[in-house]
Amino acid sequence: MSAVLQRYYLQSLQEEVLCRFDSRKATLSTGLSYDELSEDILKATKIKISAQHLKRFFGSVKYDDFPPQHQLDVLANYINADCWNSFQSKLQQTISFQERQVPFLHTIEPLPALPFSFNQRQELLYILLFLMILAIGLILLNI
Repeated sequence: MSAVLQRYYLQSLQEEVLCRFDSRKATLSTGLSYDELSEDILKATKIKISAQHLKRFFGSVKYDDFPPQHQLDVLANYINADCWNSFQSKLQQTISFQERQVPFLHTIEPLPALPFSFNQRQELLYILLFLMILAIGLILLNI
């Protein structure tokens, strides 16, 4: 699985966890909120994830490794998914459905180049600049 897709799944899980927790507390700017989230996860899943692990998961503490599978399973369970893999499958189905609904997004061709050469575009810009200066001058003379 690509790193981009994994990152998308991880960000989706983060968003869902925050939504489930409480939008008023979703900033998680203080350690207390991470502690509260940890307690809420414990109540919902009967499994504790420490505030420190949650800080790593949400990026408040530098952590370059991918979160452990068991933590992802608990967080997925917290948002009412069976496990991390089922959460990913659900997202993959959503992505596939969206691609089927809007198939033309993958076939958009780039716009053709403007029908003017570089010199013609430069001349047009000079004419526009001249007209703008002229308009400003006329406005100032009438004041």
